Amino acid sequence: KNTYLSDNVEIPPVRRMPTPCTNAETNDLPWLDRAHFRLSQTLCNQVRRFDQFFGDINYEEQYNKSFMRIRNSIVWENNVSTEVKFRPRVKANIQLPNAENKFNLIISDDSDDPDTLSSANEVIPEGPDNNSNNIATALRWVARKKRANELNFDIGARLDSGISSFVRARYRKSLALSSKRNLRFTETTYWRDHEGFGERTQIDVEQLLRPDLVTRWTSAATFAQETNGVAWTQRITLFHQIDPFRAIAYNAGMVGDTRPVPVVNNYGVSIRYRRNIYNNWLYAEVEPELNWPLETDRELAPAITLRLEIQLGRGER
Repeated sequence: KNTYLSDNVEIPPVRRMPTPCTNAETNDLPWLDRAHFRLSQTLCNQVRRFDQFFGDINYEEQYNKSFMRIRNSIVWENNVSTEVKFRPRVKANIQLPNAENKFNLIISDDSDDPDTLSSANEVIPEGPDNNSNNIATALRWVARKKRANELNFDIGARLDSGISSFVRARYRKSLALSSKRNLRFTETTYWRDHEGFGERTQIDVEQLLRPDLVTRWTSAATFAQETNGVAWTQRITLFHQIDPFRAIAYNAGMVGDTRPVPVVNNYGVSIRYRRNIYNNWLYAEVEPELNWPLETDRELAPAITLRLEIQLGRGER
């Protein structure tokens, strides 16, 4: 409500800036605030477009309801020995009916997916995929869900050389640092049978360079009863949208532990070329990569992955 002074001078109402990455009315904002907000929206929309195109978990959890992703990969790698492996991966997020959009069923066997609740030492940003049997199923309660703010709780089981139960809480917050820079903070705490408690903190900083170029700097640290001190990850990714059907992600990263002494377990670089080959649900990828793992005394370990991905339940791009 408007407030009036004793001399009938009207004080204009305070108009709070809407949170970026949300749909909000801006017509009543001053022109400078309106221009800043629209530039921020450009960054958010482009980041969302890249996450959607690459089938990233950030898009799937924040913008979709029910979906399924099936990835079939053929991997050639030359690490300790030369191997060719076939690796199918499935991820499903099923929104339960009659639950007021509050409960989801999560199924995943992708070792690079945080919903499998892999041990910190299993999660690496670059390098050959983990080939262990690692399947997680969980019931998720979405306590709060907005584009810039999300809180959920999971209870489930994970199959990896046996069955272990787990509970998990995850909070995600997005903040606009400027009109072209955004920060996303994710905090996860969990308890897993046979391993105890753990905690993972991840910070992603996204920068819009131009409409077809976005960088993402990822820093993550995991501390648990089964980790070697703190298991950490550093990765930088440059996304380049060639056209509506093709995109490239350039990655460079490293992972390490802090105990018994601080050490880098692996350095890696990769180029991931992805093409939409049919409608908006069938994608093909090729991803060559180079790794320098500690276990082979930093001897070069090249690898290349060919991948075919099917997406079900996705909306239009």
